[in-house]
Amino acid sequence: VPFSIGRGADNDLVVTWGTVSRRHATVEFSRGRFVLKDVSTNGTYVQVEGGESLFLRRESLPLWAQGRIGLGAPFASGAQHCIDFDCS
Repeated sequence: VPFSIGRGADNDLVVTWGTVSRRHATVEFSRGRFVLKDVSTNGTYVQVEGGESLFLRRESLPLWAQGRIGLGAPFASGAQHCIDFDCS
């Protein structure tokens, strides 16, 4: 069952920020790994620790190690649209 992220109250993780879509993204455990799927209007930024930032729009990406997810906008320190993750 996918874990949903977005502005709408029916999501598993509700993030109220202007760049976040009502249903922004999902994370699902599949084939032994976590997979982030962007379903938003503004896209999702993903940065794995020590790596470059990737931009997704209507795409999926396996998550590994640890890093940050920016919902609808690039990363900003202390911003409410950023989520830290740790898959290690």
